[in-house]
Amino acid sequence: MKFSTKAIHIGQKPDPSTGTIIPPVYLTSTYVQEAPDQHKGYDYTRAGNPNFTNLEQTLAALGNGKYATVFHLGLVQQPPFSQPCARAM
Repeated sequence: MKFSTKAIHIGQKPDPSTGTIIPPVYLTSTYVQEAPDQHKGYDYTRAGNPNFTNLEQTLAALGNGKYATVFHLGLVQQPPFSQPCARAM
């Protein structure tokens, strides 16, 4: 599969309830919980959300990798990636 085809189709599974192929952008910040600490996959958007999950799966596939990580704040990404470089110097 060519890169452009992967970029469009990877991670795009039809929604079982609506049949949509392209996932919607979720703008919610909180998710329903059955009880405290018993969530259905997501609890608060800063800890993860469907948008990030889809983006991570797509980036991993585009890079022919197994995993990818995205961060919700620009400065959060700095320590995980800069510290290994500093140690190597």
